[in-house]
Amino acid sequence: MSVLGDLARVRERPQVYLRIIARTISKGSLLETLKSRFPFRLPDAQFPRIVALEFTNFCNLRCPYCASQTGPVRGQRGFMTDATFSRIRSQLLELPLQTLRVIGGGEPTAHPRYAQYAAQLRGVASISTLTTNGQLFSEKNSRQTATSFDIVEISVDGSDAAEYEKYRVGGSFQKLLKGIELLRSAAAQERSKMLLHIRIMLKVSDVERVSDLRRFWEQHADSVSVQHLFDRTGTSTNLFTILPKVEGSFRQCEYPFKAMGICWNGDVPLCPAIEERLKVSDGGVLLGNVNHESLLEIWHGRSLRQYRKAHRTCQPSGAPLCVGCNDVWGQTNAGGRRT
Repeated sequence: MSVLGDLARVRERPQVYLRIIARTISKGSLLETLKSRFPFRLPDAQFPRIVALEFTNFCNLRCPYCASQTGPVRGQRGFMTDATFSRIRSQLLELPLQTLRVIGGGEPTAHPRYAQYAAQLRGVASISTLTTNGQLFSEKNSRQTATSFDIVEISVDGSDAAEYEKYRVGGSFQKLLKGIELLRSAAAQERSKMLLHIRIMLKVSDVERVSDLRRFWEQHADSVSVQHLFDRTGTSTNLFTILPKVEGSFRQCEYPFKAMGICWNGDVPLCPAIEERLKVSDGGVLLGNVNHESLLEIWHGRSLRQYRKAHRTCQPSGAPLCVGCNDVWGQTNAGGRRT
């Protein structure tokens, strides 16, 4: 059951998830929340519960294990325009949105208008989160970050300069620590309740020292978790082995029932979970573009309804791009149905 998956996530990142749960209960629509929590048993939700927003697909780092910055996955590099951002923001304000995640294939704070966009997103959702590498914080944008986001998640490698800079190519360990200091100081000065969360990118060589890594980063954050890095190319011996795709297998996934991702250019792809599915130039995965259709038109569009029906009824023929996929949301993470 998906409840087991929820409990596992809460155990790993208790402060993050408990804050999300509390905000959902206090501000969200209970009926719509239940629809997204039990998508295979209840009618479709009227709107997405989670929206992931990509300011840019450009990143200032070149982490060797990150597929998002390879040409075939990233595609054309670009930055969201003010017109696209304004259109998205106005539509999000019309929704009782639970979670807004500023994330994507690039580094959000690298957008020239990051601080202005962050300020305008305040209050758009019950919970707003930022995922960043923490390299580009300044006194100005750290204040804006602390007052705009409920949760800031910073991804890190190792616990010293040598290891961090080996895997975060182009990054500086000292700049990271300085950025964290700026962010925490800004939160204190602004009396912000922002939660600073560190995500340790865990490799095979880190397994024996997870406790040491946690202890180090707990000095710099409100909460710490680990994220296992999987070898999606079959070329690394220091990343965890991903389960092989089983030809013809089909696993129910909750993603199309609860979440929507918006790329920097307004494209809305079907699924961000597998690298091949990020190729929005492939007509089979592009649901629409917010510059030409509204978010709700895309959410209730024929393609997404088709994929929801296929996952609800466990019919692979209706969701061909999901056949063989192991990167699923929700029930299948805890042993849900599979054919």
